[in-house]
Amino acid sequence: MRPIPTLLSGLLAACLLAAPAAVLAAKTEAKSTAKAEGVTNDDCLACHDDPKEKNKAGKVIGLDEKKFAASAHGDGAANCIDCHTDAKGDPHPEKLKPVDCASCHDDSTSEFHDSIHAKAAKDGKNAVDCQSCHGPVHYALPASNPESATASKNVDKTCGTCHGDTAKAGAGGMPGGNVLAKFERGMHGKAIAEGSGRAPNCVSCHGAHGILAPDNPKSRVSSANVTDTCGNCHQRAKIVFGHGVHGKLHQQGDKNAPTCVSCHAAHDNRSAGENDWQVAVAGQCGDCHQEYMQSFKLSYHGKVTQLGYAAATCASCHGAHDILPASNPNSPIAPENRLQTCRKCHQEATARFASWDPHPEPHNKERSPIVYYATLFMNILLAGVFLFFGAHTLLWAYRSIKDAAARRRGGQ
Repeated sequence: MRPIPTLLSGLLAACLLAAPAAVLAAKTEAKSTAKAEGVTNDDCLACHDDPKEKNKAGKVIGLDEKKFAASAHGDGAANCIDCHTDAKGDPHPEKLKPVDCASCHDDSTSEFHDSIHAKAAKDGKNAVDCQSCHGPVHYALPASNPESATASKNVDKTCGTCHGDTAKAGAGGMPGGNVLAKFERGMHGKAIAEGSGRAPNCVSCHGAHGILAPDNPKSRVSSANVTDTCGNCHQRAKIVFGHGVHGKLHQQGDKNAPTCVSCHAAHDNRSAGENDWQVAVAGQCGDCHQEYMQSFKLSYHGKVTQLGYAAATCASCHGAHDILPASNPNSPIAPENRLQTCRKCHQEATARFASWDPHPEPHNKERSPIVYYATLFMNILLAGVFLFFGAHTLLWAYRSIKDAAARRRGGQ
């Protein structure tokens, strides 16, 4: 029989020797359980908890746990292996497959697949993926978070990383150059900068994932659809526009019919109350109505407008959205309404005053006989004056030369 101290020492030694084996067995069992039940985020963060950690290729493979927890994917919303599907072993392969966002966001990725951004990526121009807009996948925030890159107040800057860079826009074949600068000058961009939560941003008009080129008939900003897109906010203007001649042409499928952006511009849209805009929009009407624009420039209103003052522009007489022909009794330029239209500015106007032609045509004797003959008289008068004084100047020059020659001969 062994002494008690010797027995205790033997038992203690046996325990110490058995401990590592027990720990190893426990770990092995835990890993087996993890493989059976699925790897948890805590398992992954046991190695990837250093946000500065990089792999051999220099790519960061560590996470900031707090930022990840606050992201759209953190706090139990998703497991690491939901995205990194081939990272279930221990150790997992050094090079994992690219993450496929469609495994969860199939609707969004399906829309993106047909978008102009996906097409650009296929063509090798300015490739855009989910992280380009949403930020790093591990720290992506939902659009409802005011700090998110896709939040209403931030999305224009996010889009501007490409569409606010003139050089990048040119290299990628993107139209419009620095669109962000134009948007920030416009009333929508200013409203966002002032903190308005209702102001439209890029996504409001172009959509989020399924963005299509403007010349695509299915695009939200195509000529066929842009009126409806603007009408999501400007409902009254859309209804009124539909009653006017432009709106009816648009409804009939006329591709040349003006839309909202024809007059208000797409990105650099300004308030219709601004003098500069009112002066500029008269020129935009001339893009289609060139003949009337030329005659307008000859009128008093046109001359003042060319000097930079919006005395009276096209919309002042014809209306803005609900433009109607003069034959329509509801038109502000219909014979029965014309005097009242003139009196909006000229309060003492009479019926004779309202008979004045705002679009004089000096070369049209039937439309503007007085202007025609006055112009003809002035042209003849000017020609006669130039001919008379031209001849006078030539004769005077001949006499001066002749007198100078005679003086030189007398001096000899």
